[in-house]
Amino acid sequence: DDDNGNGNGMHDESENLVLVESASTAVNSVLRSYDWREGDVIAYFSVAYAMVKNTATWLQDVYGVDIVEIPVQFPIADSVGDDAFLAPLEDMLQQLSKVGRIPDLKMIVLDHVSSAPAVLEPIQACSQMVKSFNEKTMVVVDGAHAMGMIP
Repeated sequence: DDDNGNGNGMHDESENLVLVESASTAVNSVLRSYDWREGDVIAYFSVAYAMVKNTATWLQDVYGVDIVEIPVQFPIADSVGDDAFLAPLEDMLQQLSKVGRIPDLKMIVLDHVSSAPAVLEPIQACSQMVKSFNEKTMVVVDGAHAMGMIP
């Protein structure tokens, strides 16, 4: 509930919420409104929603942004769990670090629940890992498929 007693489940102040047509519109607006520069890096997992990938391609065409798609291998065995996301994310971050490009990583887009296949991503652990490499990297979470699925 927010401070006004509204049972919106968002745990946020009402003045911080904006109504939009869809989650795609919201994420697209965030991605396009960032102050991109040539050579900036945007990253996402290979299971990212198609709109995220399409908008990143547009950013690449218009601003010269570099795209890093982080591979996630399926099926994910129970014994692998969150490491299916965390291990390739760490690999990507270390690769950027080795070539001095961590400061260029301006944004990473995560899905709280990916759409196809539907998998819960460890967004908190991913966010913490990204911030441990570059605290200025913006972490965008697409939560379109999470409402009603995450207790």
